[in-house]
Amino acid sequence: MSLLQQIIDRTASLYSLPEVALEVLELTNQPRVDLSAFKTCIERDPALTSKLLKVVNSSLFGLSRRVVDLGQAISLLGVKPLKMLVLGFSLPKDLSNDIETLALSRYWRHTLVKAVACRELAEQCWEIAGDEPFIAGLLQDIGQLVLLQQVGEPYQRFLQRAYDSSRPIAELEMSALGFDHAIVSARILEKWGLPPHLVQAVAAPLAIDQINQLPITARPLPQILHLGELIAQLLTRHPEGKLQELLNAAHLYKQIEFSQLRDLIQTLEAKVAAFGEVLSLYQPDGPAFSEILAEAHRRLAIVAEDASFDLAGSAARVLRETQELSADLKSAVALRQTKNSPPGSGNRDSDWNISNVQHETVASKTKHAHAPEQLLASTRWQRTVATAIEQGRQQRASISLLLVQIDHYSEVVFTHGPDQAQRLTRLLDSGVRAITAGEGECALAGEGRFAAWWIGFGRSHAVEQGRQLVRRFQEWLQSKAEFADQRITISVGVATLPLPTRNFPPADLIAPAERCLSTAQTSGGNCVKSIEV
Repeated sequence: MSLLQQIIDRTASLYSLPEVALEVLELTNQPRVDLSAFKTCIERDPALTSKLLKVVNSSLFGLSRRVVDLGQAISLLGVKPLKMLVLGFSLPKDLSNDIETLALSRYWRHTLVKAVACRELAEQCWEIAGDEPFIAGLLQDIGQLVLLQQVGEPYQRFLQRAYDSSRPIAELEMSALGFDHAIVSARILEKWGLPPHLVQAVAAPLAIDQINQLPITARPLPQILHLGELIAQLLTRHPEGKLQELLNAAHLYKQIEFSQLRDLIQTLEAKVAAFGEVLSLYQPDGPAFSEILAEAHRRLAIVAEDASFDLAGSAARVLRETQELSADLKSAVALRQTKNSPPGSGNRDSDWNISNVQHETVASKTKHAHAPEQLLASTRWQRTVATAIEQGRQQRASISLLLVQIDHYSEVVFTHGPDQAQRLTRLLDSGVRAITAGEGECALAGEGRFAAWWIGFGRSHAVEQGRQLVRRFQEWLQSKAEFADQRITISVGVATLPLPTRNFPPADLIAPAERCLSTAQTSGGNCVKSIEV
């Protein structure tokens, strides 16, 4: 039995929908819905009834008159929206037990924003009822709660690293586990008896090309969920580059332009707050959604059209540690299996055969590159960068730092010998000096590695210089018979500080450039990755 199936079976046996929710599902699946039976069933749970009335009277629905009882709510909204809300409010409470506060608050903030965004997108852009998209957005990530419960601390650490890196969590989960939390969500919802089309939409990959391969009639809900996820990421994690991804997908799916998205996002905050109040969920302080969107748009406008960006935070470290999660999973789940097994169940899962997912990690691809700590240890080099930052501050000018590395340098030495490796290093040295001549400065930063920096030149200039360096280096290799049939690559990372502040730590400029360099290496080399600090 697969690891995924064992997690699903264990979760389904430990957590089930409340009796009222199961009865509501049964009633609404009948050919003819008995409205009085529907109302009577829900009223058996006073807490659920209270939540339903609160949310119906919130700004989320914007009804023209106040609803005072469940019968009014059913007549105004209809059975289907109320059914969806019942399911949304009926998640097993135990799923949230013993989860660290920060992880839980991040989960709910992201989930609430996505659910409300899905509802608004459905009604404003697709002009369809928003209740199903709302519930699909509310339920799509419950697999995270399942994994937090079943795996515990290893998965919690993994989520923190993914959050810091701004990388898509699902992408990193696939690397570590071979499945992502949305698949877990869909399988659990299927076990609980939710409608098949909703389950299929929850499981659909959040990717344009894969969604567009679905039958036309099956695309709207996955498309809405994809846009809702991108909006939630933009507003709760603020990753650079996410706005462009959102604009591209919105235009392809429904010809939605920035102005329409802007208006929609500006209405979300009050509705998310209202729904969070109904659920008594903690809402962390932070900038207004409109401010986040405006800042994202400002940054998007100043990025060169061809500038490359593929990471933020500690993405390289996250990728290195995905295999650690896979290894930790076995002991974590085994331990919880022992604790959670019902009386008399024995140790039926003790023989779980969990094999680590085999994939090439950043650590293996860059094991010969200098780590950030080694680079920062060069006191002289760090002092030089600090001086340049201070000069930039005094001139009120930006500073751009470029790091370039001969990839897998130790392997190059082993394959071609130290003399040829030194020859390549001297060539790269000449190239770096050429791109900084009369404009910037450069320095040796390790074996097969150089640094270059410019005061008064922005990110696009440094990116273009890096691309020229890559192109010229490859042209030279192709002209030499001894290297022509060998794949020797260089990678470039760029970090730009638009306006240095007093006492800005040089490490805070060097480290992002180092991370960009690592990501360029994981992309296969011969490319440039950049970030604005």
